[in-house]
Amino acid sequence: MRRFHRITLVCAVLFLAAACRADRYIPASKHVDKRMDIEINNLLDNPYLKYGKSVPPEQWNMNPVPEGGFEYVTGVKYRAFKLKAVPDQAVVIGQVGLYLVPGEKYRVSGYIRGENFTGSGEIGVIGKAFRDVKGFRFNTKKVKDKWYYFEVDFVHELRDICRFVMYIKKGATGSVVIERPTLEPLTEKGLKGSKRLLANDDFEARYAKAKAAGFRSGPPSDDYELVWHDEFDGDKLDTTKWVNYVLDYRKKRKTMVDTPRCARLNGKGQMELVQEFEDGIFYGGYPHTRETFMPTYGYFECRFKLHKEDMINAAFWLMPRNRNLEVDLGPEKNGYEIDIMECIVPSMNQISQTTHYQAFDGKKYTIKSGGTIARRMPGFNEGWHTVALEWTPDGCRFFIDGVESYVLSKEYHPVSHAPLYIILSLGVHRNLAKKIREEGKPWRSSVFTVDYVRVYQKKKR
Repeated sequence: MRRFHRITLVCAVLFLAAACRADRYIPASKHVDKRMDIEINNLLDNPYLKYGKSVPPEQWNMNPVPEGGFEYVTGVKYRAFKLKAVPDQAVVIGQVGLYLVPGEKYRVSGYIRGENFTGSGEIGVIGKAFRDVKGFRFNTKKVKDKWYYFEVDFVHELRDICRFVMYIKKGATGSVVIERPTLEPLTEKGLKGSKRLLANDDFEARYAKAKAAGFRSGPPSDDYELVWHDEFDGDKLDTTKWVNYVLDYRKKRKTMVDTPRCARLNGKGQMELVQEFEDGIFYGGYPHTRETFMPTYGYFECRFKLHKEDMINAAFWLMPRNRNLEVDLGPEKNGYEIDIMECIVPSMNQISQTTHYQAFDGKKYTIKSGGTIARRMPGFNEGWHTVALEWTPDGCRFFIDGVESYVLSKEYHPVSHAPLYIILSLGVHRNLAKKIREEGKPWRSSVFTVDYVRVYQKKKR
C-alpha cells in the first residue's frame, strides 16, 4: 500500500511538472529565446514580422476595421502586434488557411506585455467559437507593463481548416502588445501533415503581372461553356432570372429591409444595388436566383464597381436552398454558403473570400468555415473588376480579376455536391447602423454597380 502511495505521489509530481511545462508564463528576462537560434517550424506566415511596417502583415486579417485596434510598435527588436481596446467591441487579428493534424500536439508561444491594460483575451487556434481557443489565455493579472514569455501545449481536435487568432475581449481598456507569436507542431506526424495553405503566397506578384499584361475574364480553360448570364440590359430587372422581393429584417436586425427598389437597372447595361436610410430604416437590395437557377458546379463570374462608403457590405455569394433545415445531411449533401466576394471597407482596397457551413455530430450543430482570405490590391476601389469561383467536385478555386486567389481542396475542406443559388447584396454593417441611429451620423446613399453575372459549366462530352 505504501508503495502504491509512493507511485501515486511520483505520478502526481510528474503530472504537475508536465502541466507546468505545457503552460509556462515567466518574465522575459528569465527566458532565453532559443526559438531564434534554430529553424523553428512556425506555421504562422511572416512569423517574426521582420519586414515592412504594415499591420496586419500579409495573410492576416483584423476586426474592427477601420477604426483601429492595431498600429506599428516602435522600440522592439521585431515588429509586433499592438491590440488597442475599442469601446464595446472585441479586437481580433488572425491568420487563416491553417491545416493542423487532428490528435497531434502543438505549441503556442510568444512575448506579451500590457499598456494600462484591463480585461482578458486569448492567443491560439480557434475552435468552435471564440470561447473555445486552444492556446494562451490572459487577463489583467497576467498582462503587466513588462515583457513576459508564454508557452502553451495543446492537442488539436478540429478536422477542418482553422484560424490562428490573437484577441482582447469586449470591455477591455488599454493595449496589449504581442511579439514573435509562434505556432509549431511538436510531433513528427504533425510536422509532416500540417500545412499553411497560403505559405509562400505570391498573389501580389501574380496580380501585378496580370495587371500589367491586362486582366483576363472568363473561365480558366476552354472546356467550359456559358450556361446562364445576365448583362442587365433594358430598364427593368429580368424576373425570369432574379427574385427581387421585400425581406423585412426589423424583428431580428432592427430597422433593416431589403426591397426591389434598391436593386435596379440604370439603363447603361448595369444593375445598381443601393443602400438607403429613411425615417430610421435601412433599405437595401438582395436579388437572388433561389427560384430560378440553382446549378451544381461551374465557374461563376461577376464584374462590378465597388461602392465608396466603408462599413457597407457588398457581396456576390452562393447559398443552398435549405441551409438550416437539413444540416444533419452534412455540408457535402446539404451545401453551404460560399462568399465569392465581400467588401466592407473599400477604402482599404480589400475584399475577402470564404465559406461558411454547419456541421452536426448527432448532438449539436457548430458553425465552421474555410477561413476568410483577405486580399488588398492597390486601386481596387476604382474602376471595374471581376471576381470568380471555379467550383468542381474536387474543391473551390477563387479568382480576382482572373488571378487565382485562394484554393480550398477536398483534402482539407468539404465540397458541396448540392445545387446552390446566386445572391447579390448590399447591406449596412451593424456597427455603422448603430452609430447612425444613436448618434445621428450624416448619411448618403451607397451604390454597388454590377455589369454582368455569368455562369459557365463543363461541356458535356
